[in-house]
Amino acid sequence: GGRSGGASAGDVVARAIARGAPAYNAGDVAGCEEIYTATARELLAGGFDLGALARAMLEDALRECRSLPDANSRAWALRRSLDAVGRGEASGAVAAYDRQSPAKGDAGGGLLYDFRSDAGLRLTSSVVNDTVMGGRSQSQVRSTAEGSVFEGEVTRRGGGGFASVRFEPSDPDAFAEALRAGSALVFNVRCTRGCAAWKVSLIERSGGFFGGGGTQWQSDFNASGGQVRVPYSALQPTRYGKVVGALGLPAGSLGNISSFGFLLSFLTADGKDSREFQEGPFALTIMSVEVC
Repeated sequence: GGRSGGASAGDVVARAIARGAPAYNAGDVAGCEEIYTATARELLAGGFDLGALARAMLEDALRECRSLPDANSRAWALRRSLDAVGRGEASGAVAAYDRQSPAKGDAGGGLLYDFRSDAGLRLTSSVVNDTVMGGRSQSQVRSTAEGSVFEGEVTRRGGGGFASVRFEPSDPDAFAEALRAGSALVFNVRCTRGCAAWKVSLIERSGGFFGGGGTQWQSDFNASGGQVRVPYSALQPTRYGKVVGALGLPAGSLGNISSFGFLLSFLTADGKDSREFQEGPFALTIMSVEVC
């Protein structure tokens, strides 16, 4: 990840951020963009052993900048690519990043999305709350340096009791390929406010979160912090909160999955009342989701 007799790629990235971030914070967004652009070009031309994926990541960021409307969006596009290269350098391996397809690991599967570095499949996020059933819960999702934060307030008032966020990849073929290459979802999340009893979902494209009658393959987990692994065999098929089949997501259904997401609900994955459910304000930070 470096070159003999000179600075490593990680060193170059660290120096660029040490200059670019203060410039950005001082209001010199264009100056920050110039620093990051020059750094990306230096990494590509300077003889660094980046590897094919990291090189493609930097080239993609520079290419994307040509169509972005302002210095702010260009600075952030470049910063995310530099962050990914820097973390790969620090860990002794090139960051596995590809905008068109998930990063593949030796054990199969790969990265679906790293919400801290914007690495992985392109995603569209949306929230669905119990208001579709007459409830009064509310939520929103926003991006931060720590990850994607899903937050709001969940209540049983009005006959509701759930709030959900889902992420839909824009390339369904790449998403299906990633799912088929593994046998479990692995994600890093942390509950920072409210109820820690959550569900993870894989949602079939014939429906959505409590919309259109599509099957949601769900599993309960505790979001107190750390890495969570949910095998496909532990996913429960549900519709409108009711179990509709045997436990375990079959391989033949993976191609019909359109999105993944997280759900805070008064029901457990098997359709029973949750003893751990808590009404009130909540916040869940989502850092990364991958397949293994």
